[in-house]
Amino acid sequence: MKFTASGTEATLLAMRLARAYTGREKILKFAGHFHGWQDYALPGEKPPFEERPIPGVPRAVLESVVVAPVNDLDFVERRLAEGDIAAVILEPSGASWASIPLPDGFLHRLRAITEQTGTLLIFDEVITGFRWSPGGVQGLVGIRPDLTTMAKIVAGGLPGGAVGGRADIMALLEFRDDPEWNRRRVAHPGTFNANPLSAAAGCACLQLVADPAVQRHADAMAARLRRGMNQVLVTHGIPGFVWGESSVFHIALGHTCTNQRGDDIRMPEGVSPVVLKTGMPPALATTLYQAMVNEGVDLFHGGGLLSVAHTPDDIDRTVEAFERAVLRMREEGWFDRVA
Repeated sequence: MKFTASGTEATLLAMRLARAYTGREKILKFAGHFHGWQDYALPGEKPPFEERPIPGVPRAVLESVVVAPVNDLDFVERRLAEGDIAAVILEPSGASWASIPLPDGFLHRLRAITEQTGTLLIFDEVITGFRWSPGGVQGLVGIRPDLTTMAKIVAGGLPGGAVGGRADIMALLEFRDDPEWNRRRVAHPGTFNANPLSAAAGCACLQLVADPAVQRHADAMAARLRRGMNQVLVTHGIPGFVWGESSVFHIALGHTCTNQRGDDIRMPEGVSPVVLKTGMPPALATTLYQAMVNEGVDLFHGGGLLSVAHTPDDIDRTVEAFERAVLRMREEGWFDRVA
C-alpha cells in the first residue's frame, strides 16, 4: 500500500507503476470514466467522448491514452491484442459512480481479457471503495485487480488517497540497499503522503465501515429513495427517471427511459450514454436544486450518496419534498421547456 494526497495522485501513481512494471507506455481507459484531473485521466472523460485537444495537455500525452467506447469489450479485446497497453483503468461501478452502468458479466470478461494479454487491470475505487462493500466492488463481485486506487473514505473525508496491489508491482516503490536499484525504482515523494491527520481519520472511518451492515443499510436507503422518486414521477406523469446502485442515486428530469415503471432502476434502457453522463440540462438541475432547498433538502447536483446515518424517515421526507418540488416545477412550465 502506498499513500497519496488525493485520488488524482493515486491514479497517476497507479498508471506510472503499470508502465514501469510492463515496459509498455499506453493506458486504456473507458469513455466517460473519471479518474481525476491529471493529464492522463482527461481524454474521453466528457461527452461527446470524442478525441480532441485538451488545453494544457501535450499531444504526446493524449497519444499515450487509448479511449475505449462506452462498455465496448470487443474493442478492448482487439486493442489489447496489439501488446502495447500497460494497463486498463476503469471505475468498476461504471462511469461516474454508476451513472453509465456496466452490463452483467462485464468485469469478469474484462479481467479475463487483461490476463490473456499480460495487461494490468486497475480498479479506480476512489468512490466505490468501502461503499459497495467493505472490500469495494472487487470484494462484492469476487475479482482481484492488479492495482486499486482509493481516496475519500480511505482518508475519513480528509485529503488523502492510496494505491494498493500485487506485491511484485508495489515492490517497484521500495528503497533497497542497492544504488542501481534505487536509481531505477518508481519514485513517489510527497510532503503530505500519509499525513498523520488524514491517517487518523482514515483509521477511525474504516473501523466504522468494516461491518457489512453499514453498506447494507446505506444500500437499502438508496433503493428506497430511488423507488420513491420514480413513483412520484410516474404518478404525476413527469418526464424523468432516477437510477443507481449500491448507495448512490442519479436524477435525470426531462428525459425518459423505456423501463421507467415507478420502481428502482439500475440500468436505464433506451437512453444514450451522453444523457446518462450529463444528466439534466443545467437550468433544470439548478431549478431542482433550488426547489429542493426551498423544501428543506440540500440536494447534490443531479444525485447523491446515502450513508448509514440516513433513516427511513429521512428518505420518506426527502421523497415528499421531491414530490412538492417537481410539482412546483411543472406549474412553472419547466418540463414544457425541455419536452
